Amino acid sequence: MNAAVGRSGRQQALKSTKPVFLGHQGTAELGAAAVGNTYINLMWFFMVGFATALDTLGSQAYGAGNLRALRTATLTGGLLMSALMGPMVAAMAEGERAGAVLFGQDPVVSLLMGRFCRHLIPGMWPLAWSVVLTKYLQVQGEVLLPSAAAVAAFLLNIAGNVLLIRRLGFVGSPLATSLARWVQLLLLVASVCLHERRRRRLARQPAVQDLGLSRAGVSPSDMKGGGAQDVEGAPLLQAPALDKNAVPAVRCGAEGAKQERHSGGDAGAVEQTSAEVDVTVVVIARADSRAALFDQASGCVQLSSSDNVGGYFDGGAPAIAAATEAEGEAWSRDASLWREAAAELREAVRPAALGRFLRLGVPGGLGIIFESVCFELSTVLAGRLGAVDTAAHSAMLSVMAFMYLSCPFAIGIAGSIRVGNLLGAGQPEASRIAGLLTVGVSGSLMSLVAAALLACRNVFGYMFSNDPRVVQVIARISLFVAFLEVSDGLLGSSHGVLRGCGHQITTAVATFIGFWLTGITLGYLLCERAGWGLDGIWAGIAAGDAVTCAVNVGAMARIRWRAEADGAAARLQQAGPHS
Repeated sequence: MNAAVGRSGRQQALKSTKPVFLGHQGTAELGAAAVGNTYINLMWFFMVGFATALDTLGSQAYGAGNLRALRTATLTGGLLMSALMGPMVAAMAEGERAGAVLFGQDPVVSLLMGRFCRHLIPGMWPLAWSVVLTKYLQVQGEVLLPSAAAVAAFLLNIAGNVLLIRRLGFVGSPLATSLARWVQLLLLVASVCLHERRRRRLARQPAVQDLGLSRAGVSPSDMKGGGAQDVEGAPLLQAPALDKNAVPAVRCGAEGAKQERHSGGDAGAVEQTSAEVDVTVVVIARADSRAALFDQASGCVQLSSSDNVGGYFDGGAPAIAAATEAEGEAWSRDASLWREAAAELREAVRPAALGRFLRLGVPGGLGIIFESVCFELSTVLAGRLGAVDTAAHSAMLSVMAFMYLSCPFAIGIAGSIRVGNLLGAGQPEASRIAGLLTVGVSGSLMSLVAAALLACRNVFGYMFSNDPRVVQVIARISLFVAFLEVSDGLLGSSHGVLRGCGHQITTAVATFIGFWLTGITLGYLLCERAGWGLDGIWAGIAAGDAVTCAVNVGAMARIRWRAEADGAAARLQQAGPHS
C-alpha cells in the first residue's frame, strides 16, 4: 500500500514538472501548457479508467493462480489501449484548432498549445503500455520494480526539462516528457522480464527439490518384473557426512537393501551402510550429479544426469517417471515459449476476451471522465468570478487533486488488487475484511488531513499567494475542502473495492449521479442563481462528492461476497485453463 501511495504521488508530481519549468518561459507558454494539459487529460482520464478493467481481471486471475488468464488479460488491455490511443493522438494533432475553438484562446496561445500537444505524441503509446505493464506487476504484488521505474522517469523528466528547454525552448518540455515515458516503458519491460525469469526459476525449484529428495516406493518383486507401480514420494534419509556432490544409490535384493553413496562423476570407492527396509529404490540427488541403481541379479544400471533423466529398470519401465514429471513440464514450457506467446496472443484478440475487458473498461473510463470533467467545469464557473476567486479555486483544487491521488485513490488501487486476489483464490470472507480495512484506513488518514487543514486554514493560503484577498478566500472555502477530504477518503477507497469485484458500472452510475446530477447542478444554482459565488461552487462539489461516496459505500455494503467469489471463478473458467 505504501508503494502504491508513493507511486501515485510521483505520477502527479510528474505532471507538475512542465508548469514549473515553463512558467519561466513566459505567460503565453505557461498558459499554452496549462490548456494543453487540460485538453489531453480530458481524453487521457478515460484511458486511465479503461485500464481499471485489468485491476479486476488481472487480480482475480492471479489470486486463482491462473497466470495464463493474467497474461491474456494484460495483452488484451494493451492492444485495446493502443487502438484507443489512435483517436486520441489524432485529436492531439489538432491541438491548435482545439485551443482556438474549444478553449477560446488567442492565436499565439493556440499556436503554442498545438506545438505542445504534437511534441507529446511520441510518448503517448509508451505511456499507455506503461500503465498496462505497471498493473500487470501490481496485481502480482510486485511494487518495487514499477516504483523504481516511475522514480527514474520522474528524475529524467526533470533533467530533460532543464537541458532541453535551454537548448530547444518551449518544445523542449514536452519532448523531455516523451523521452521520460519511453525510458519508463523500457524499464518496465526489463522489470517484467526479470519478474518472469525469477518466477520461472522459483517454479522449477520444487520440481528439482522433489527430484533430489524423493524416494520411490516399489517392492523387490516390482523391481524384478521391471514395473514401477504405485510410486509415492517420501523424504529421503541421508547421513550428513557426505560430499556435496554425493549421490545416493540402492543395492536391491529380496533380503533387504544397502544404501551406497557415489561421488558425482567418480567411479571410485563406494561407502556402504546396511538398511533393513522394504522400500528399495532411492531416486537421484543433485542436478549436476549422476545416479546409479545396483541390483543383485543384474548388477549396476547407470542412469543419465538428472537434467536428462532416462534410466530404466530391468524390463525398461521408467524408474523415476513420477519424480521427474514436474521438472519435465517446466522444461517443456521453456522450450515452447514462443508457441505459448502466440497462443496467448490469439486468445487475447478473441471476441470473448475483448468483450470481457470492454464490459469493465468502458464504464471504468466513463466514471473517471464524469468526475474529471466536473472539476474542469467548476474551473470554468470560477473563472467568471474574477482573478482572486480563480486563483483561490485553482490552488485548492490542486491540493485536493494531489491528496486524492496520493492517498484514497492509491489506497483504492491496493484494495482493488487485494480484494481481487482473494476473490480469485475463493476466499470471500477474507475479501470482505480486506475491503473494510481499505475503506477504514483511507477514511482515517483523510480525516487527519481534514483536521490539519482546518487547524491552519487561516495561514494555508500563503503557500500559494501573498495576496491577503486570496488567502482570505482560501480560508473560507477550506471548510468545504475539509469536508471533501473525508468523503474523498471513503469514496476513493470504496471505489477501489468495487473495482476489485468488477462493479465498474456501479461506480460509473454513482459518479454520474453524484458529480453531474448533484454537484454541477447544485454548484451552478448556488453560484449563479443564489449568488453564493465561489462558496456555492464548492458547496455543490462537496454535495456531489458526498452523494457519490454514499452510493459507493452503500453498494459495497450490499455485496454478497460468496456470490462474488463464484462469479470470479466463472469469469476465469471462461478465460481458459491454467498455465
